[in-house]
Amino acid sequence: MKKFFLVLVLVLAVSCNKKVEKVAVTEIVEIDSSTETEILIWSWDVAAKGLGDTVASFNEKYPNIKVNIVDIGYTGHKEKYSVVLRSGEAMPDIFMLETANISDFAEGFPNRLYDFTGSFYEDWTKDMDPSQIASSTDSVGRIIAVPWDTGPVVLFYRDDLFKEAGIDPSTIVDWNDFIEAGKKFQEAMPDKKMVAYPHTKNSAYSWNNMNTSMGVFLLNENNEIAINDPRSLEALELVRQMVRKDEIVYDAPTWDTLVRSLVDERVATFVIGGWWIGTLLDEAPDQAGKWKIMLMPSMPGHEGHSGSQGGSTLLVSSEDPVKTAASLAFIENALLSSDNQIMMYENYGLIPSYLPSYQDERMKVGNEYFSGQVITDVFQSVIANIPPDTSKTVENAVLGNLHTVAYEYATTTDEDLKKILDDIALQMEQSTSHKRAFK
Repeated sequence: MKKFFLVLVLVLAVSCNKKVEKVAVTEIVEIDSSTETEILIWSWDVAAKGLGDTVASFNEKYPNIKVNIVDIGYTGHKEKYSVVLRSGEAMPDIFMLETANISDFAEGFPNRLYDFTGSFYEDWTKDMDPSQIASSTDSVGRIIAVPWDTGPVVLFYRDDLFKEAGIDPSTIVDWNDFIEAGKKFQEAMPDKKMVAYPHTKNSAYSWNNMNTSMGVFLLNENNEIAINDPRSLEALELVRQMVRKDEIVYDAPTWDTLVRSLVDERVATFVIGGWWIGTLLDEAPDQAGKWKIMLMPSMPGHEGHSGSQGGSTLLVSSEDPVKTAASLAFIENALLSSDNQIMMYENYGLIPSYLPSYQDERMKVGNEYFSGQVITDVFQSVIANIPPDTSKTVENAVLGNLHTVAYEYATTTDEDLKKILDDIALQMEQSTSHKRAFK
């Protein structure tokens, strides 16, 4: 029998300089095997399939609760969420959200989202990827999302091509080492590039990863603009060097071109979230035995090798007490369960945020695709050291667009990078409620 805090009352709190209504919890509603209700879940693609595979184990405990999972598709999902949360009509009981988008919804719709603080078992948050928990917490300390999969950034490399080019991967410690190895690789194989990522429009595969490894984010812990942090400038200078000076980067401006660079064997490495294993298995099964993974290079003079790219969560927006209780029970069964998390990792490449999963013997088995390498050991090492992003904002769209402008200028021109970042920081300050940390 499960007990959950459910009855809602409204309290006032300050978030992003505005008074907003917050949801607090005061009573307990119980559900058990005799409870009859129906819950609606919105998700998409393989994540929806993974959730669907957990329903059977959930119904073993709650046979009279019907679970409807709707694949709403990735395109336009945020707009759909915004419409129903704004109106309060036709809302799903549970919905999936990428970690990067939590702040927009947590700060924009605080009165629509359930607070998981005190839910499940005592100290359950300690069993989760700390960086994902930090991103799942709003500006007043409410936990409004339960981490699902995570995106530890690692370096995927072609072991066979490295050997052919005479490159020892153990010598690649920082990004300067990576650049030197890249130049050596391209001398040996001039028809290939060292790494693939978008030159412009998308900094997630380069600049962001470098910054995260140093604990640098677009906004700092005080929600101040930090795009022109000296460390961020240092990282962007390295990106420019790789793209414009040493030319070791294959430009993959879209997801399709990134995948095509893999399939056509045009590059030796990808620095990307661990979920890339799913792409390797689906798109390049013939390359089995050629790939391995290692830690992402650190920034020169810094020790961090951990970054985060991607990851998703589940949120509850149900207003019906019984449906909310059923939603919490479903999430606990799906995400706070080694069996289901490992199943979704094995079947769909969803890397668990739930840390106890990594102690299971099933997660310590060598991966045949990676020549028997225990890749989960690398993932676990990264997850344990990802610096948490504690900044909060409802202005991600504006900040993100200006961030992209800075990245595009950096990778397509030779203009002074410090001036670019300082100018963009000023534009961010003038266009949002956030102040600059560096003037």
